Amino acid sequence: MSLRSRTERLLRERDRDLDGSEEPGPRDRESTLELVLELCVAAAVLGSVMALGAVHVPVMAVVGCVATLGLGVAIRLGARAHFRPALVFGALALYSALQAIPLPMGILRAIAPSNADVWSRALLPFGAELTAAPVSLDPGASLVEALRWYSYGALFIAAATIAARRGPRWGMSLVFGSALAAAAATVGHGLLGMTKVFGIYQPAFKPMAWHLGPLLNPNNLSGYLNLGAFCGLALLADSKDPMPRWMVAAGIVILFGVNATTGSRAGLAVLILGLVALTIALFISRRSRGSGGDAWRRVGLVAGLALAMGIGLAVLSGARRMWAELYDQSLVKLDLLNWVRPVVVDHPVFGVGRGAFESVFPAYQPTDGSLVYTHAENFIAQWLAEWGIVATVLALGAFAWFFRPGKLRLSRSGPATAAWVGVVVLALQNLLDLGLEVPGVCIAAAAVTGSVWGNARRGEPESGRRASRKRRRLAWAAVAAGTALVGGTAYAGWHDLGSDRVRLQRAVLADEPPRSDGRLSELRLQLRKAMLRHPSEAYFALLGATLATQERDEAAMPWLQRALERSRLNGRAHLLAAHTLAEAGQRSQALLELRLAVESETRLIDGAVELIARLATTPDELLSAVPDGILGAAVLDSLAAELGTGERRALGEFCDGQALERNPKRAGPHTRLAAGVISRIAAGRCEDITACRAAVEAHAVALADIDPRSSAAAQLRASLLIAEGHPDDAESLLATGCEGVTDLAPCLQLRASAAAKSSSPERLQVAAKALLSASCMRSDRCAEAATWLGDLHGSRGEWGTAVTHYERATREAPNDERFLKLADAASSAGLHSQATQLYERLLRHRDDPELRRKLERARSAAFPRP
Repeated sequence: MSLRSRTERLLRERDRDLDGSEEPGPRDRESTLELVLELCVAAAVLGSVMALGAVHVPVMAVVGCVATLGLGVAIRLGARAHFRPALVFGALALYSALQAIPLPMGILRAIAPSNADVWSRALLPFGAELTAAPVSLDPGASLVEALRWYSYGALFIAAATIAARRGPRWGMSLVFGSALAAAAATVGHGLLGMTKVFGIYQPAFKPMAWHLGPLLNPNNLSGYLNLGAFCGLALLADSKDPMPRWMVAAGIVILFGVNATTGSRAGLAVLILGLVALTIALFISRRSRGSGGDAWRRVGLVAGLALAMGIGLAVLSGARRMWAELYDQSLVKLDLLNWVRPVVVDHPVFGVGRGAFESVFPAYQPTDGSLVYTHAENFIAQWLAEWGIVATVLALGAFAWFFRPGKLRLSRSGPATAAWVGVVVLALQNLLDLGLEVPGVCIAAAAVTGSVWGNARRGEPESGRRASRKRRRLAWAAVAAGTALVGGTAYAGWHDLGSDRVRLQRAVLADEPPRSDGRLSELRLQLRKAMLRHPSEAYFALLGATLATQERDEAAMPWLQRALERSRLNGRAHLLAAHTLAEAGQRSQALLELRLAVESETRLIDGAVELIARLATTPDELLSAVPDGILGAAVLDSLAAELGTGERRALGEFCDGQALERNPKRAGPHTRLAAGVISRIAAGRCEDITACRAAVEAHAVALADIDPRSSAAAQLRASLLIAEGHPDDAESLLATGCEGVTDLAPCLQLRASAAAKSSSPERLQVAAKALLSASCMRSDRCAEAATWLGDLHGSRGEWGTAVTHYERATREAPNDERFLKLADAASSAGLHSQATQLYERLLRHRDDPELRRKLERARSAAFPRP
């Protein structure tokens, strides 16, 4: 070494000593990069699950940025050995993005005719046609899915890079801790009785008690806790894990306990299956190595005890609710698999587009159109419907190939085996659940599989520790690709289906018609944009029909036609079509649409019955609007109640008779038909009194059979006695018949009415006392009963007693109506000073000429002029 070189080195050393610092070397830079990589993975795993599973696009965009940074750092650290399995994630992301690229309509018709048909009719209400369209029937959602799968691949590489350098413990500890955090947050929400997630986010639906938390769907929470529990078992199987085993075991007990409270049948079943499989796998692994520890015995013992303790804690915390959910016999998820089959048949090669299932499925849905199925509840069926058969088969084959036990060298590592079983358990559960459609769950699974893969590659030489120019270029390319995908998703996927529905519903229903031309044009432009973003969604066409009906400036039928094309069982569209046809004078078609509306959505019975009663004039017309079977009985029951007892009483009795033919167990028709017979007896219009009595008794017997705890049968028999002039017998019958019934108040009111017609005043006093005693456990019911008694005594001219009851009613639950009744009763009872004060009080709240006249009469009576 020359003198000059040595001198320069000594000077640099002197300067370094004077500064008290050293230049960072390659090892220091790698340590910094490893720290950044760990922070990226931790932020993605923990942040995604705590942010509602990252199901919202803004959160997913942030996760995508973090994953992109982690991918760039992993590449700088030499992660090329982990690219092969990650290429599966990348290929699925690319395929999802390609589904969102517009193609000429001719090409689209050739490769995906069903998709092209949806796009060609997307703007039917506007009379417009498209010249180009993508394969995906929800391009924005497909881009969001592309970002998700890119992020899963990036985080897989990041976790594999960490595991290849430090072993799998870090990744497994992260997922174990995240699961504990999710469990603690869910329990905390339940303990505090919160109705919003973290006191901020209000779910669109009302979660059941103890199910509110970061993962709102209890099945998704169960899957996540299962994965975390198996990561905990992996730590337990690791003899070198520095974490105390009692602490890990306690965490596993907590996860099992919270898991049991979710009531997820599939989650609990695969958990038990996985625990048995893991114990056997660890035992076989130990036997094949011929030596090595008691991990299988330790894991099996702790898992069994933890499962028993966890379920025990869950039972103690809420046994009835938990077992009710576990014993739920609903097989809708199994039916859903059959319902998805036509979607796959119509879109076999390229699918409907990743993320488009929710908007496409209503066209194939065979049940109540008001129910929204966002996913197929089976990840394979979901992939088949959205990606097509070819891509799904290739994806499943690739995942099975890369993550098979031999490829992951599971026989060498008990912790890796436990973690791998956790991922398999998650996949099995999602043959009947939708957890793999939640990014937060998939991100945790990607971190675990990455850790297992990296552990299998641990010790393999990397191609140079220092970042080469080629590696730098690759890292920057990955960052650029991720950034572009985040930007594209933010641009095209920000308006997701749910937010568009809510926004446009508020926009259409917020304004009162008529609207200005500018406002109408703006609303229809927004509808057009939404229909281009989600061409298979029926709701926007229904909103357009609603707008056209309100404004009456264009025909609503083209909008309704499009809505019913995309949702055959759209009850509200059928109901609106019925109103439109009725206004056009097409009664028979309107009645048919009303029948379809009720068959599609049973909650529309009341709205449909009102229009049926207005349109139908003959029994045949009524029956044309009534569905068959039990549902038709419910419609006929409501129709009879709507038709009432006036001029159309005969038509109402026809409806009651038809309802009982279809369902003899409906109480309403029995009650109304018996009441009609009793009214004829009271009016002396019953030709055969014996037959009429027998008819009433038959209805009473039927009502007693329908609900033995109801007083309906006793009330019918008492009403018959009153009609025949035997009120004393009726009151005596109800004195015993009203005991222990569920509808006590109306029974006691009828008893009081019977007593009022009897010859004994004491009967009325006893009946009134019984009614008040039964009603006055609550102020509002007490006020209602006292008001009713006041009305009863007022009708008998007993104004003093009426004043007493009205005074009690105003004390229990005061309102203007009750004060007015009290004032009128006081005036009729000669209590003119009291009446004057009450009228003055009422006039302070409202100015009513009739009240002023009553006040003047009360004043004149209270203070007569000399």
